[in-house]
Amino acid sequence: MLALWLLSTACFQDNNAKPSVPSAFSRLVKSYEPPAYKGKVPQPYYTDRGAFDYWRYPLVYPYAIHCVDTNDYGSVCSEKGKVNYDEGGNYQLLTAYFDKFTFDAHHLVARRCKTPFDSDTADVANHYFIFSFADGKSKDVRGLDSLRQELKHLGFRGDTALMTIRQYEDRL
Repeated sequence: MLALWLLSTACFQDNNAKPSVPSAFSRLVKSYEPPAYKGKVPQPYYTDRGAFDYWRYPLVYPYAIHCVDTNDYGSVCSEKGKVNYDEGGNYQLLTAYFDKFTFDAHHLVARRCKTPFDSDTADVANHYFIFSFADGKSKDVRGLDSLRQELKHLGFRGDTALMTIRQYEDRL
């Protein structure tokens, strides 16, 4: 019986580790909490990374990046009202899939990517979107010059270098 338990735990380990001490970057993300949620966001929102083949990464509450099967790409979902962040679930994807992104307290900027769900003819080259944390809506932008202009117009204050989701995980 013990051998069966050891075998099952070895085969089904949860590799989505929770950080033991918040990083400086994680504290920065937490500082982006909207005033209406200050002090009300459950701590696991910032520390739980999901389980097994489901990853989640906090953004500006209540939004998070959700990844399934791989964390090479993901989508933004709302987690408002959620209390168990280890479990997956039926989430509505609020954005297109992306593989690189950056964000500040007000907007997420991301590069769209091709996924196994896309047709072979899907054109995502040089496609970006800007997601508003205030209203949960996205605006599609084509081309880097147009993206830069839009970010300047919005007063974007985040780092303009895009990072992968895995790089973001390492920073958290």
